Amino acid sequence: MTGTTAVSGFAKAKRRLDSAIEQLREPVAASQGVEAEVMLPWTVHDLRTTFNMIACERLKIDAAVADRILNHVATATTSKIMRVYNRSELFDERKRALRLWEQLLKSEVIAKADASK
Repeated sequence: MTGTTAVSGFAKAKRRLDSAIEQLREPVAASQGVEAEVMLPWTVHDLRTTFNMIACERLKIDAAVADRILNHVATATTSKIMRVYNRSELFDERKRALRLWEQLLKSEVIAKADASK
């Protein structure tokens, strides 16, 4: 990133991420006494969808807060009038939500990957 051009390199980063995931899948599955399932194709945008769904359903984060984290204009969760008058960035709420997300990742993703090593 140069600060003068758009962010690039997503395809290369995605390949590296796929490789890292693939290296962990077998050991994690083996530690759980199961065979690793075939990984379905996915896109980077799927991470945003997953965050939004888990944040709202499991972590009980308000949809407007999740929308702000994803930098959405919240057309689905607020009225046009609300978007005009409520310019709150929800920084405290977003910080709390992202800490909950961090805790979930540490306990359910990172800890399981570490346990399989």
